[in-house]
Amino acid sequence: MTTVRQVKTIAAPLLARISDLALSGRFVLVTPIRHVVAGLIIDRTRSAVEFRTATTAFHLCELTQSIGLALSEQVYRPGSGIWRTDDPQSAELLLEALEPVVIPRLRALMSFERYIAFAKHRDDVFLRWPLRRIIIDIAMGDLDAARKISREVVAPLDVATFGREEDDKDRLQRVKELCRRLDADDRAGMVALLHEWEAISVRNLKLENLHERTPFPLESQAG
Repeated sequence: MTTVRQVKTIAAPLLARISDLALSGRFVLVTPIRHVVAGLIIDRTRSAVEFRTATTAFHLCELTQSIGLALSEQVYRPGSGIWRTDDPQSAELLLEALEPVVIPRLRALMSFERYIAFAKHRDDVFLRWPLRRIIIDIAMGDLDAARKISREVVAPLDVATFGREEDDKDRLQRVKELCRRLDADDRAGMVALLHEWEAISVRNLKLENLHERTPFPLESQAG
C-alpha cells in the first residue's frame, strides 16, 4: 500500500523537473487550475510495494466534493507495466513516461473548450447525462441546446421525488435554479452561479492556492 510519504518521493522528480505541476495528496496536478482539474494519481493497490498511476480530468463548475478519475487513462511502467516503490528506477521512469506526451496532453485539457471536445470524443456517456450536459452547454454558451434540455428533461422532474440520496435532490435543485436564470435570459446570473459552484469545488478540494478565476466561454459572447 503506497503511503503519502512514498507518493511525495515518487512525485519529487516530476515536481523538480516540470514547473507547472503541483502535488495535492496523491494527485500531481497541472497548474494553474482554472475550470478544469487535470493531472495524475499515484494510487495504492493491494500490494505493499506496487502502485498504479492514471490520468484524470474533470470540470469544477458542476460542484464536486473530491478529486475523481473522470476520463481516466492508465499509465504503465515501460517493460513490466507494473510500478513498484522498491524499484529505484520508478521515479525516473515515471518522469520519462509522462514528460514527452502525457503532460502536454493534460496541459491541453486546461482549456475548457479542448476539455469538452476531448470528453465528447473520448466518452460521450460522460456528457450524455442531461443534468451534467446542461451545465456544460450553458458554460460553453450553447443556450439553445441548454433550453431544450431544460424544457424537455429538467422541467418535468420533481425535486421531492428525484433520486435516492439527498445529494441527488441537491443536484437537481441547483440545476433548476440555473434553468430559472436561463429562462429569464439572465446571463450575469448564470455566470455568477457557475463561478459560485466552481469556487465551492475549489474549496472542497483544498485547491485555493492553485486556482485562478477565469471567464467561461459564455462570458465572452455578446449578450
